[in-house]
Amino acid sequence: MSCAGSTSTEARDVREQVSALRLAGKLDEARDSAEAALKLPELSSRGEILMRLELAKISDRVGLHTNTRPVKATLQEIEIADTLEIEIANTLAIPLTTGLRAYINAAYATYYYRAEMSERVFAKADAYSYLAIAQHERAGNQHAQSDAVHQLGLIYLQTRDLGRARELFDESLRLDEEAGQRPWMLGEYHRHIAYIYVFSDDWASALPHFEKSLRYRIEAKAIDASLFAAISLGNALMKTGQVADAEQHLDFAMKIANEIHSPVGIARSAIVLATVYEQLERIPEARATYTMAFETSTAVGLTSVSTRAQAALGLLKD
Repeated sequence: MSCAGSTSTEARDVREQVSALRLAGKLDEARDSAEAALKLPELSSRGEILMRLELAKISDRVGLHTNTRPVKATLQEIEIADTLEIEIANTLAIPLTTGLRAYINAAYATYYYRAEMSERVFAKADAYSYLAIAQHERAGNQHAQSDAVHQLGLIYLQTRDLGRARELFDESLRLDEEAGQRPWMLGEYHRHIAYIYVFSDDWASALPHFEKSLRYRIEAKAIDASLFAAISLGNALMKTGQVADAEQHLDFAMKIANEIHSPVGIARSAIVLATVYEQLERIPEARATYTMAFETSTAVGLTSVSTRAQAALGLLKD
């Protein structure tokens, strides 16, 4: 494996294939392809760093679907990438503020965002986000800068500084537009703008953003992420009194969740779909779907869903 240099065309193509598999929710295939790519003799150290960061994203996604975030394997892959980048810098006598360092810091920011979620105090996530933003800006990588700015916006969203979160989401969209608009970013932008309205208890204003988020995630072929966009849209439709319209989106979400073997996706789809069935007075379907939500969420320790499902079953009348 070479010490530095640009990733070969073959390795770059493999990384794009791995990313596409990850977005499609084919996580086992994505991991197998990434691990095979690491054995390619023509893969440079730079290429290995980028592939390690892709493996970190895959592990994190597995953690989402199995309710095991933060994932130790995610941090391990980032730390391997970190060590390799230091070795490159030492060998070539260059500073650690290269584009590679920016990607590594962005990966740390995402990891610590998950790790610090329970306390809602994002000290490391915040610090790494600001580092990544500045380094991507210096490297002139506007798409990556847009992603890092958006990640910082998520921190402010979680701490309920909704005004600052909105500013950062708008800035991430502006950067993305200037660099060449990506459907993926539009999907992320509208999803999190929707949650600004949700946290303000304004479901009517959130609804069109959830609709756009689902549309853009499908356009980006982000099938995995489309699962959660469909759940959110179905829930928003139910909250705004459009119960019958919610069912089709939740059926779509349940279909994806089963196809990609996502226990969390199944549980989250089922709890909202069961509520829809209950409101439509389809009681046998509601009972069966609440039971599915309870059993699946219990298996993966998704307490918020299991508690809600158990309570609903206790109150459900024939």
